[in-house]
Amino acid sequence: MCGIFVAYNHVGLEKQLTDSFKSAIAIAGHRGPDNIGHFADDHCFLGHSRLAILDLDKSSNQPFRYGNLVLTYNGEVFNYEELRTELQNLGHIFHTESDTEVVITAYAQWGVECFSRFNGMWALAIYDTAKSELVVSRDRFGQKPLFLSRSDSQVYFASEFQQLLTLVDKDIDYGLIQMFLKEGTYEGEGRTFLRTIQEFPKAYYLRITREGKWES
Repeated sequence: MCGIFVAYNHVGLEKQLTDSFKSAIAIAGHRGPDNIGHFADDHCFLGHSRLAILDLDKSSNQPFRYGNLVLTYNGEVFNYEELRTELQNLGHIFHTESDTEVVITAYAQWGVECFSRFNGMWALAIYDTAKSELVVSRDRFGQKPLFLSRSDSQVYFASEFQQLLTLVDKDIDYGLIQMFLKEGTYEGEGRTFLRTIQEFPKAYYLRITREGKWES
């Protein structure tokens, strides 16, 4: 279990919020006490709190870079050893024993088609520094949590609902709360108790381009 936080704006991040972004990943520090790291440029902030399992070395800390790609990732790809062998046969060289490096190398090789090759559970974001483009993906069954909030051109992704609370308007969805209190559960279809925060869909990926286009 790790924690991720992402802020992206194709126009340009609101730099005055940088401390808030760092706080948002720190809020999820209990998900990954082994390391907290972040990456930032003019358009994207990636944060990660790491629980080291497969490779304990600090070289596997995140955000993890591969060329112009930067990854923040929560999850486990169970078939990473098979994928690593396949990628090695294609000429890729690995420097860690982590599935993290396999994930980002697979994306470098196959693009978004890599997600269909993964057997596992994940919530991840990959930022291309050359294109200023962001790709976000969640596993087929939604085993790893991921929440989304969008305000104009600025968009946030986080492992936990509470990471977003200081960054968004608290517009309460009273209808959903009423449904929950009446039924004891609800099928929210991505809704949460705040209208400004949604659950990122399972079995889904999203690409946001430098021009601000959303593609899936």
